[in-house]
Amino acid sequence: MEKRSLTKRDNWGSRIGYLMTTWFAAIGIGNMWRFPFRCAENGGGAFLLPYLAFILLISLPSVIFESAAGKYGHSSTVGTMGKMAGLRGLGVMMLLLNMLASYYIVVVSQSLYWVVQSARNVFATTAPETVWADFTANKPLCFTLFLITLILSAIPPYFGIQKGIERVAKWIGGFALVIIVIGAFRGITLPGASEGVAFFLTPDWTNMFTGKNLSAALSQAYFTFGAGWGWFMVLSSYLKKESDAGFGNITTGFADTTFALMAGFAIIPTLFACGYNRETIRTLGASTAYVAMPQVFLGMKGGYIISLLFFIALFIAAYSCAYVLVEVISSYMIDSLHLSRQKGTVIATLILLVCGIAPSISADVLNHMDNLFGSYVLPTIVSLQVFAIAYRFGGERLRTTVINVFGNGYLGKLWVHIYRYFVPAVNIFLMIWSAHSFSTTPDSPWFMGWGGLILVWCVSAAVVGGTWYYDQKHGYEWDGTGKEAV
Repeated sequence: MEKRSLTKRDNWGSRIGYLMTTWFAAIGIGNMWRFPFRCAENGGGAFLLPYLAFILLISLPSVIFESAAGKYGHSSTVGTMGKMAGLRGLGVMMLLLNMLASYYIVVVSQSLYWVVQSARNVFATTAPETVWADFTANKPLCFTLFLITLILSAIPPYFGIQKGIERVAKWIGGFALVIIVIGAFRGITLPGASEGVAFFLTPDWTNMFTGKNLSAALSQAYFTFGAGWGWFMVLSSYLKKESDAGFGNITTGFADTTFALMAGFAIIPTLFACGYNRETIRTLGASTAYVAMPQVFLGMKGGYIISLLFFIALFIAAYSCAYVLVEVISSYMIDSLHLSRQKGTVIATLILLVCGIAPSISADVLNHMDNLFGSYVLPTIVSLQVFAIAYRFGGERLRTTVINVFGNGYLGKLWVHIYRYFVPAVNIFLMIWSAHSFSTTPDSPWFMGWGGLILVWCVSAAVVGGTWYYDQKHGYEWDGTGKEAV
């Protein structure tokens, strides 16, 4: 039976500190690194329209209810899911997700390496493809940079919410936004960029409603907003009683989507202006930011400064998400294991270090994890969150007792219905469709087809169901039983 920590929990010092942290946790590297290349490889406008629809109808309601749950639970993901729904195993799944997502910190370390190389003006004499190939082939360097980035990511959680995470978010967040707005303006005004703007904004109806495209759009909607990771659940758990836990996420959604669109305008039209077309831009993949953009900057007036600022902004956007990932794990150590914040953060860092060894030295492992998490893991966890929050605890109960009581507006019943019915239905349908599509695609890895989907569902059932069975045997009480939770 889980007990409450006797130590006083941290809380936010200001509303703007909380909002800026959630804004840039949502923005992360998913918008500057992942969104442009996913959009490009899936047909531009054919990807953009369903992506925006999924942000509004899937990610936004998921984050609103996850945040409200965090404020209600006032604990780690494990504690909150246990208190609200008697499903501590679901909190464990979110915990495991963040541990295995150490590959994300590897991506952050790659952006740090590009800052260094841009500052050294390496791209003026060496092709970015060569720099990228040499970097990924140097396993000790890749691991060392991962280790450095991991330590940097642990610093804000180590010092707490107000003195660490909130302070860092206030200082670094605005810089990345200013740079990407300048980049977007520059991108759309380049000669020849108009075709890129048309590619980015014009829907291709023939390719829009394919399993691959819709699955990619849903995956990006989860990555770019942060639904399902437990980040909003943990960050909102530090809110004071009178603070808003729901409507603030509407501003987060607006900031996140705006940043994604700005990144798209900064990168895709710029690539068209430099000679890429509708076919060649699809082949860039994950190297879009690292390989293509340095080539773009070389031909610009003041390209050295623009390149350096771009990759600094890329690193800042990525870093603002990395320390939240560490905090999710640390909060469990603090709230459930009753460790001090410093000890909890150190242990969380060591766990991430172990989990990050493989993706730090293998690009294939990193890419496979990214695809598997986006296609099956996150949609599964969000669907289980809906079951816990909307069914076990009660979505209407959360709306009337938390969201509308302490919110800065009114959330209607329609959002409860969207969250309760539409979100899990779309998730399950697209996971099955995606598994079928990948299974019938030649040379597709087994874990992207039915094998991966069945594996994720079996692991989820074992963790969530096994923990629930254990808690039932030991008399674990939760608020849905009508009794006072312990």
